[in-house]
Amino acid sequence: MSRAKKAMLAFSMMFLLFITTMEAYATTYDTYIYSFWGRAMPSTAAYTPSRILRGADIGVEPFVELSDVAVLDGKIYLVDAGSNRVIICDHQWQMVKEIKTFGKDGGDSFNKPQGIFISQKDKIYVADSGNERILIFDENFDVIHEIRKPPSSFLEDLPFVPTKLAVDKADRIYVIAKGIYEGIIELDSGGAFNRFTGVNKVSVNPVDYFWKVIGTQKQKEQMALYIPTEFRNIDIDPTGFLYTISLPNKEELKTITKDPIKRINPKGEDVLRREGYVGVVGDIHVGTEKMTSFVDVVVDDSGRYSGLDATRGRIFTYDDDGNLLYIFGGLGNQMGTFTRPVALAYHGQDILVMDGTSNTITVFEPTAFGLHVNAATRHQYVGNYEEAASYWEKVNALDTNYDLAYVGIGKALYRNKQYKEACYYFKQGSQKEYYGMAYQKYRKEVLRRWFGPVMTLVILGILLGLLWRLFKRRGSRQC
Repeated sequence: MSRAKKAMLAFSMMFLLFITTMEAYATTYDTYIYSFWGRAMPSTAAYTPSRILRGADIGVEPFVELSDVAVLDGKIYLVDAGSNRVIICDHQWQMVKEIKTFGKDGGDSFNKPQGIFISQKDKIYVADSGNERILIFDENFDVIHEIRKPPSSFLEDLPFVPTKLAVDKADRIYVIAKGIYEGIIELDSGGAFNRFTGVNKVSVNPVDYFWKVIGTQKQKEQMALYIPTEFRNIDIDPTGFLYTISLPNKEELKTITKDPIKRINPKGEDVLRREGYVGVVGDIHVGTEKMTSFVDVVVDDSGRYSGLDATRGRIFTYDDDGNLLYIFGGLGNQMGTFTRPVALAYHGQDILVMDGTSNTITVFEPTAFGLHVNAATRHQYVGNYEEAASYWEKVNALDTNYDLAYVGIGKALYRNKQYKEACYYFKQGSQKEYYGMAYQKYRKEVLRRWFGPVMTLVILGILLGLLWRLFKRRGSRQC
C-alpha cells in the first residue's frame, strides 16, 4: 500500500472516530461550566440521555401526575400522585409491584401522595399528602404504622400536610409539610413530635426594615410580613446530614437566592461547604427571570449532590466542597429536556429525572468524561489523592478547560511534596489559596536547600578577604 493510501486510510479512521464521538456526546442542550471569573464556558458533556420511559414501557397504565422517585438496592420506586399509586421496578425497569390499595382487605388507598423515602431497613415511607398522614410499609407493602398529626402544642394551630420526607438510621423522620415555616418537623420512630430543625433565617429588605422602625402601627400592619422561607424538598446522606431545598420568598425572588441548598447537621445548623468558584446557587448572571429555582436534591455516599432546577430544567452537580462539577439538561420537548421537572434520583451512575407534565422519566447515562469526574471526586472524598489524580488526568485529556482537574492533580502533587509542580497546576486551575500554600512550601524548600551552601560561600569569602588583607599588610611591612 502506498504512503498516500495509508495516509488516506488513517485520516478516514480518525474522521470516523471523531464523528462517532460527537454523536455519542451529542445533546439537545448546552453543556457548560462556570470558570473562576464567573463566565459560562463550554464544557464536555458529563451525561447524555439514553432513554425516556412512560407507563407502557414499564407495563402499567399511563402515568397521570408523577411526583417523586426513590432508588435503593437497584429497586426504583415511583409515585404517581395523579393516579394515587406507587410503582416498584427492578433495575431493568421491569414492574415488580403496583400498589393502589392496601390495608385490611385492601380497603385503604392513597390520596395525592407527594413523597417517598426508602430506609436502609427496607421500610417504605410515603407522604400521603391528601390524607394528611405518613404511611410506613414493610418490604411486602403491608402497613406497619400510620402517622397523623402528632399531639403537640407546637403543631396545635398548624396544618399537617406532609409532602416530602427523609429518615435517618435511628428511624427519626424528617418531614417537610405544606405551609410550615417553622422548619423541618422531626418525629421519633413512633411518630411523636421531637422538634423543628433547620429553620430558615428571615431575609429583611433594609429599606422596609427602616420604614417598619419609624412607621406608625397602622403602617406597620399594612406592610408585608417577614416570614422564613418554606422548605421544598429533602434528602439525607449516610452520615445523617440533611440536604434541603428552600422555596425562595418574595424578597429572595428579586435577587439570586443566597443559599437554596443547605446541609443541616444534628444541631439544625447549615454546614454546607461552599468553596467553589461560584456559590451553590445554580446559574449566575442570568437575571431574576431565569434565576435557578431548585425543586429537588439528591446526595450519594461520596458527598456528591445534584440539584434539579425547575426554571431552566438544568441539573447542577457539586462535590463535597461545593465545587460545581457539571451542568446538563434543559427545558423543551426533545430528548434530554423537560417541560416541568419535579424530581430526580441517582440510580447507580445514572441520573433519573421525572417530568410532571409529560409524565415521563428520562434516564441520563454518564459519558467517559462524567465517569472520570465521578471517580476522581469519589477518590478525593476518601483521601485517595493519587488515585484521584489519575482520573483527573483523564478528565484533563478530554477537556483542557476543566479547572478542577488541574486542582485535583495539584493536590496529589502537593501531598507528594512536589510543591513546584503543584504550583503550576494550581495556577492553571486558578486556585489561589492552594497556590499560595504550595508556593510557601516551595520557597521554604528552596531556602532549606540553598541556605547552607550559600552561607558557606559567604563565610569562605569573608575568610579569604581577611587572609588577603593580612597577607597584603605583611607584604607592605617587609618593603
